[in-house]
Formats: sequence, C-alpha cells, structure tokens
Amino acid sequence: MIVDTLLDDLSCGNVVSVCAICGMGGLGMSTLAKLVYNDKRVEGQFDLRIWVCVSNDFDVKRQMRAMLESIERGGCDIVGLDQLQSWLLKKLCGWRFLLVLDDVWNEFSEN
Repeated sequence: MIVDTLLDDLSCGNVVSVCAICGMGGLGMSTLAKLVYNDKRVEGQFDLRIWVCVSNDFDVKRQMRAMLESIERGGCDIVGLDQLQSWLLKKLCGWRFLLVLDDVWNEFSEN
C-alpha cells in the first residue's frame, strides 16, 4: 500500500509527498521502509534515493553531510552549514528523489 500510494502521488504530479511510518521501537518500521526503498518500482521512479539515519542528538549539519555522502557515495569534507545547504540544493534541484529519514525520535514532554 505504501509503494502504491507513493507512486500514485508521483503520477498525480505532486511536487512533495510525505509518508510517515510511525510506531514504537521494535515494530519493524525500518524494515518496512527498506522494503519500500528497495522496491524495483520505486527504484525506477526516482533519480536519487537517499537513506539517512537520524540519531537522538539531532545535528542539522551532520544530517546534511550524511545526505550528500549518500548522493555522492563517498565522504564529504564541507563544514559550513551554508555551504552544505548550497551544495545539497545543487545536487537535488531538478531531480526526483526519495529521502528516507530513519530512526527519527520524537520526545513528548508535558508542561
């Protein structure tokens, strides 16, 4: 169903489509996301596919660097946030891409 929904969004011309797979740890969300990511129909519809693991101590620069490394299939020595953003924009602009952010944690706090 997730693959069909994703591909239907593409065929409808949607510019941005978001599909969140949420649940408690250990339920298999990453496994499900990997099945979608590696599906041959999905592979054929995207110019770029990017998989980034997000840790508990979220760092924007580290995540952007990880995205670039996934695109380039190698290391990235860019250190500045502005440079990372510019380089990432150049790499993604005009391409249809799938971005998976794995292991995203959300902590709820009560006031």
